[in-house]
Amino acid sequence: MGLFNSLSQAVCLLSFATSLAGAQKAEGSAFTDATSQISFWNTKVASTGGYEFGIALPPDGSAKNDEYIGRLVGVIGAKGGWSGISHKGPMTNSLLLLAWADGDKVTTSFRWATEYSLPDPYGGNATLTEISHKVNATHFELVYQCQGCWNWEQDAETTASQDPATVDSLALGYAQGKQSPAPVTDVNGRISFHDNGFGIYTVDVANARQEGYEGFLGGSSSSPNSPSSGSSNSSSSSGSSGSSGSSGSSGSSQPQLVC
Repeated sequence: MGLFNSLSQAVCLLSFATSLAGAQKAEGSAFTDATSQISFWNTKVASTGGYEFGIALPPDGSAKNDEYIGRLVGVIGAKGGWSGISHKGPMTNSLLLLAWADGDKVTTSFRWATEYSLPDPYGGNATLTEISHKVNATHFELVYQCQGCWNWEQDAETTASQDPATVDSLALGYAQGKQSPAPVTDVNGRISFHDNGFGIYTVDVANARQEGYEGFLGGSSSSPNSPSSGSSNSSSSSGSSGSSGSSGSSGSSQPQLVC
């Protein structure tokens, strides 16, 4: 199924301005991942099966303001499914990160969209390195380091950014589709429409900053099989399957509509 048909495009365009004007700060809370012992500012989103995104930023004054550690929890339904992040809120002109389960692996793909249509593979220098992952029958969880993820260059004429060093809050977007990309083994596989929810929310930068950031990277453990580091547009690695989904304490809210 195509990402957008003409009706969904019209709905997206109509709702886009409203969503930006009315985006509310989502309620989140501190969360420590039991496997990696990494501390995040974690946000839950109400969708069928659930969605969580945790973020850990380097401490204030760090020279590493173009990276973060993330924790993404997505749902697996009858037809699989995918979950995604927009690093600036809306779908367009923002680095998109998609993730989905493929057997006991979690596959990721960086994408870029200049309009409300099927996003292209991202051509910039963002790199994803997996720290750990879990997959069970209903959810997947991915903990990862994302470098080069706040300043983007799809090509010489298409650049954008959201620098945590210059803002008090980050606008983030989420989207979920109920069907896995096709083919599921292809990091650039065609994705379905985000029919399991999409929205914008904000995260206070101060809440996301972690004084122990460097220690998290130095002491984190990964899956028994060595994970692969992501290239400019994708990353996939295998390891042990385990329980995944909601655990620990995290606030939740219903984000505003965004395409």
